[in-house]
Amino acid sequence: MKVGFILLSQFAFFLIFPFLLQNIGIDTLSLPAFGWAVGWLLGYASVGSAARTINSKQRAFAQSALGKYLPKSIANEILKDPEKLALHGEKRKIFAVFTDLEGFTKLTHAIEPEMVATLLNDYLDRLSEVALEYGGTIDKFVGDALVTFWGAPIAYPDDGERAAKAAYALYLAGEDFRKNVPEGVPPIGRTRVGMHYGDAIVGNFGGEGRIQYTALGDAMNTAARLEAANKTLETKVLLSREAMERTGLDWYRPMGRITLRGRSTPVEVFEPVPDWEEKDRAAVTAIIAAHENGDTASIQALGAMIKLYGDDLGLANLRKRLKKTKNGESYALG
Repeated sequence: MKVGFILLSQFAFFLIFPFLLQNIGIDTLSLPAFGWAVGWLLGYASVGSAARTINSKQRAFAQSALGKYLPKSIANEILKDPEKLALHGEKRKIFAVFTDLEGFTKLTHAIEPEMVATLLNDYLDRLSEVALEYGGTIDKFVGDALVTFWGAPIAYPDDGERAAKAAYALYLAGEDFRKNVPEGVPPIGRTRVGMHYGDAIVGNFGGEGRIQYTALGDAMNTAARLEAANKTLETKVLLSREAMERTGLDWYRPMGRITLRGRSTPVEVFEPVPDWEEKDRAAVTAIIAAHENGDTASIQALGAMIKLYGDDLGLANLRKRLKKTKNGESYALG
């Protein structure tokens, strides 16, 4: 706008100035008119070039900044329509994903601060790359935890599928990280992941001075509690039924009904096991269904599967929990 005003003012000046000179007695007929035109054109070109350069640099900077938290496709949409990141909140259905690195806080007391920073930056870079690759919006980092979601600021039909694949890929990225730490660093735990689908208020919060595009509400709180539940259930990635049913994937095994800390309503949880055969996932589903109908003897069938998948701590934990409950009642996490 300012550049346009300057150009119009410059044009008006060169158009009117010769007549002003003529009115005060200065002969302008002999002045070279061609030079005025060339000067104006050079000025127009210079100002226009400068404006395009400034706009290009501003756009590149904005795209780079947004690209740290948003996928490229969404970042480009935001640049086309900045109102999509306006300073207000709106209620949306989202897929929320939380991660946590087991034992990292304890590790920080055992190694030098410089190594802590190196490891943490490497770890979060790996997880951020995964989240963005699958189209997630990075909400924030909380220590070694990554908080991300799908469905805002722009929602896509396959958000659920991409979020679920990202959740499992985040676990795998954590496994790769902990297997490749520098020599001398104590063993690092697994990356645990929780995912839920539900309502959230999303938008830019913090005021004009310092804003953050974030999500607040039940979807985020439940995903965080599911992530924490992995520790008790000895699982790796947990999804609520609400999330699982909207992913379009068939690689889950049911892990029973639990009551999360701080909540009264039970949640049916599922864990992705893409390396399992379909018949084994179906067998666990049948065992849990039988348990819900009062058939406690069906639990014994889990023994053979535990032998088959020997290092599967989550499966052994499921058998233990089913033995302590009956008729499909919820197992309360203390």
